[in-house]
Amino acid sequence: LALSFFNYRRDREKLSCRIRFISGQPRNEDETKHPPSLIVHVANAGRRLIVLRTVGCFYSDGSWTGEYLKHPDGLMLKEKEFYEHTFTWDSYLLHDPESDALPTAIWFEDSIGKKHHLKGSKQALSKYYAAIKQAE
Repeated sequence: LALSFFNYRRDREKLSCRIRFISGQPRNEDETKHPPSLIVHVANAGRRLIVLRTVGCFYSDGSWTGEYLKHPDGLMLKEKEFYEHTFTWDSYLLHDPESDALPTAIWFEDSIGKKHHLKGSKQALSKYYAAIKQAE
């Protein structure tokens, strides 16, 4: 019984998600200034194939929006494969023209409808918007 539980835990799908804020500020005077961005790193840490379909955001007014990943059948991540998605200042998920609400969380949805939330996305988004306001 213990061996079956161990195999179940080992063989299940598991998604590891990280988010990183890039300020875009030059480190010295020779570098050029870039707009701030957010880089999301998603990796399959389990043994089963995961198919990611959409990336989306929850907003402060309770709404949400998402967009399909650029792959027609979804993004297939085998064991130990990863995907990086970059949000820049022109990403419509971060700047929704239909409302003034700001995103509060970023998530990925897989083919079975499970949402994988990014830990630390709230803090990274607040740093991102603080950098955007500072640049204006």
